[in-house]
Amino acid sequence: MHAIVSVAGTVTSVIVATALLSTAVSAAQPPRINYMIHCMGCHLADGTGAPPDVPSLPQHLGQFLLVEGGREYLIQVPGTAFSPLSDAETAEVLNWMLETFSRNQLPDDFVPYTAAEVARYRSQPLTDVHIVRNQLLADLEQQEPADR
Repeated sequence: MHAIVSVAGTVTSVIVATALLSTAVSAAQPPRINYMIHCMGCHLADGTGAPPDVPSLPQHLGQFLLVEGGREYLIQVPGTAFSPLSDAETAEVLNWMLETFSRNQLPDDFVPYTAAEVARYRSQPLTDVHIVRNQLLADLEQQEPADR
């Protein structure tokens, strides 16, 4: 009986150690890896999607930062708002995505996302993504080319 309790204790210790290690490894993932794990199910490795439901990111993602409400939108879309990533990891992934897929679209005064900003807007996820996205795109179309 003592041997069974000892084995059970060892197994429990291994399970706890594995859980702690996986949490530590997960928290230490670079943004590119977190993108691969949490975003590539919809957006492919190169950021392409399947419009209209899954928009392509390259050369378009940064445009949302040029229109009022667009910055918040990128946090409030369900894939971002409901991601299992922490607010800090989400900010890192968003910043990485913008730099990787839309560097030429970023405004000159681009300010990277912060964990606090992600926390603020993530708590207000969108209920109808398509309506908000279409409105933002319409607003973008109405801007003067010099504003873009």
